[in-house]
Amino acid sequence: MYPGRRNPLFTEAGIKAAIEGNMAEIDAGRKPSQVYRPRYRPPRQKEKYKGFVVLYYHYVYLLGLVQKRQYPPRMTAHMRQEVMKFKRYKEQFAFLREHHITTPEEMERFSWNRSESRSIRTRKSGSLCIRLWQM
Repeated sequence: MYPGRRNPLFTEAGIKAAIEGNMAEIDAGRKPSQVYRPRYRPPRQKEKYKGFVVLYYHYVYLLGLVQKRQYPPRMTAHMRQEVMKFKRYKEQFAFLREHHITTPEEMERFSWNRSESRSIRTRKSGSLCIRLWQM
């Protein structure tokens, strides 16, 4: 095998074996000699209305039976910032409701408990690391 060829099917012997196998299949009539592939057709563009069809739609529109589509207004940068702020407020409200926090004092107590538990965990992990290093 040649250096740099990972798949043995792509060596000269592998290619010859594949061709011989295909020729045997073709001779036996189990495989067609050429595979039928339909011609490529590019996608067709939408046809434009012409003549009476255009006149019909024009008069229908003038009579008010059909109205133009109304698209929603685009979001401005200021509106986008307000939506982001609203999402942040919504997440904060969900957090407060989940932890039953109603007053600023309860929030301060919650954050103090959180920081205390974090400092205890870091002290424990620090002492554990020191013990591991001393082993």
